[in-house]
Formats: sequence, structure tokens, C-alpha cells
Amino acid sequence: MPHTSSSTRVHPFRIAYLSLFLLLGSAPIPSSGAPATEKAVRAMGEGDFKTALSELRPLAANRDPNAQFLLGMLYDAGKGVPQDQSVAASWYRKAAEQNHLLAQLYLGILYYSGEGVKQDYKQAARWLRAPGESGNDQAQFYLGSMYARGTGVKKDPSEAIRLLTKAAAQRNTRAMGLLATELFSGSRDGSHDEQDLVDAYAWSHLAAEYDQVQAMTSARGVIEQYCNEEQKKKGEFTREELAPLAEVNVTSLKEYDFFTYANANGKKVEFNEPPAGYYLEYNPKDTVLTLHFMLPLKAPVKAKDLTLEVYDREFFVDFSFAEKNPVKLVGAPAQCKLSVARPQEMNAALSQQLSQLGPDQRDPSLTVGAEYANKILVKCP
Repeated sequence: MPHTSSSTRVHPFRIAYLSLFLLLGSAPIPSSGAPATEKAVRAMGEGDFKTALSELRPLAANRDPNAQFLLGMLYDAGKGVPQDQSVAASWYRKAAEQNHLLAQLYLGILYYSGEGVKQDYKQAARWLRAPGESGNDQAQFYLGSMYARGTGVKKDPSEAIRLLTKAAAQRNTRAMGLLATELFSGSRDGSHDEQDLVDAYAWSHLAAEYDQVQAMTSARGVIEQYCNEEQKKKGEFTREELAPLAEVNVTSLKEYDFFTYANANGKKVEFNEPPAGYYLEYNPKDTVLTLHFMLPLKAPVKAKDLTLEVYDREFFVDFSFAEKNPVKLVGAPAQCKLSVARPQEMNAALSQQLSQLGPDQRDPSLTVGAEYANKILVKCP
């Protein structure tokens, strides 16, 4: 996803601040403390917060920063304990003072929002700085927004753009949207050059492509009005410019098995990771990004029946095959027959249930994705 100008920015290419508990499974724990908190982390992942708390409390009392951070997360999210963000902030602070980067991030965000502590932008900037310098996109987004407005720090549009660009390059959609606004504002008041208008156009479209909220709230429509056709063309993305984002996408999809599941003669078939050669393609007419990649089998299979399904288990990502020629067989015996089964329409009850969940929520009880899978069926004699 996208850019460049005279400053040290890159060409445009999860990510709003997720609910704290959703980050439990992905929060990187420094390896030096992993053995001590490993059982607690496993229990948290299984929803056994009683065990997690019994493991974390003595470790936290002995100043283990990972345990202090995780204990803070439990209080922050109200998992196993009554939700209390002031207690969460105190545990974050204990870990943050020991240079725990994620604790510093969370403490900084609490100071930014005024949750659990008195709102204090200077303190927010203080605690967000180290995570931002270490490359955390959320810290970069918050700091960038503060430099853009001059809250807690001296207003500095150049520093705001630098930080927002770093966050946007990591697919932080809020950073993309704010970066587009900052670049556009600079191009309008004469403090920036024409390239910034081009970059604003690019980032605004990319933010809208990846985030429905940004699609509704970004300044994309306004920015387009100030761009001529040549500038819009410059704001389009080449495969080379999109290469870093393609890598991020492919890496992210690994966590979800690429939403692709296969069975041969009723037995599960394993896939290897995509080989080199994957790429993103931008369609400027429809402002759509398409990721192209190959998903090879780990080992060849000889089967009379092969079923390939593409779906999200929780139905938070909706998939559909191309209307024309969505799949083809290459090098298969002539007797093999290929068919495509498209999913049924969603019923009203499930649609209502899904609509009540927020954009960052997940309902583990929802395992309906398979019922709405796109299926490819191959039968050979």
C-alpha cells in the first residue's frame, strides 16, 4: 500500500487500538521472562483466568515485568477480576518503569485517553516515545497525532508526518487517514509541495480500501476534488511500491491458514507457505487492491475427491469467487471434473447477531463460516 517527498518518508502502501484482551494472544513477551509467565499466558489463551491470576500475582509481587504487564491487561479488560483501569494503570506503570515496551505503550494510551488516570498528554508522550522508536505502529500513530495538534508536545507537522508515515507503512489505517489529512493540509496552505497532494490522494484511498470506518470518515472525497488527472495517476500504486504491503499481507494471513482448507478423500491436506512471487495489484478504477499468491500443497496427493474451501471460520471476512472462470485445472487428467459451489445467502438471525459485534470483537461461539464457504470440488475416476 503507498509514497515520497523531500523528507524521510516512504511511499504509501489491525490498526485501531484493539480491545486489550484481544491482544493477549499476540502480545510479544520478552524471551528472558517467557518461562516464568508461560503457564499464565497459556491459561489466558484458554480463558482460564483463575489459573492465570494465581500464576501472575506472586510473579508480579516479585517485580517480574511481564507478569505485571499481563496482570494489568486482565484488570484493564476485566477478565477474571472486576474491570478497573486505575489498577491496570498501576501495574502497567510498574512494568513500564522496568522498560517493558508494551506496558509503556498501554500506559501511554491510558494517559492519552484519560482512562484509569487523569488525562495527561505530556505523560502520554513520555511513555509512548520508546515503543514508537522501537517501531510500534500504535505508539507512532498516537505520537504523530499529538505532534499534528501540538498536544503534550510542541506542534511539529514534519515530525507528525514522519511518525504517521512509519505507522501507515505498517498498515495502521488510522495513521493512513490522518497522514492523508496532514499532507493535504500542507499542500493547500503552501507549506508542502505538489508531491504531498499526490501522496495525500494515495494514502486516503489506501485507508478507505483497508478500513470501512476510514472509508466513511476520511478526506478522500475532498482530496480528489483538488487533484487533476495527472496527479491522480501519480497517486496510483505500482507492484514495486506495494511489495512491502504484500509481504505484510502474506505474513498476516499465515495466522489464519490463508482462510483456505483442503481435504483429499476425506483427509485433511496441509499447505506450504506461499513461495516468492506474490504481489499486490491496484485497480485505480475500482480503487481495489488484489493480493496474488500461490498456496502449494506440502506433498502431492492422489485422490478421487478433492475439496478446497475458502472461508473465515467466524465469518468476519466475507469471500466470493470471481463471477467468470474463478478456477481452472492445469495438467489434470481429462476425466477429472471441476465444479464450484457458491455459498448460500446468510439468514436474518445470523446477520443480526454479527451486526451487533464491534469491528474489533470476536465471538468464539460463532463457527458458522464453513456454512458459507466457497467450495471447489474436483472428482477424478
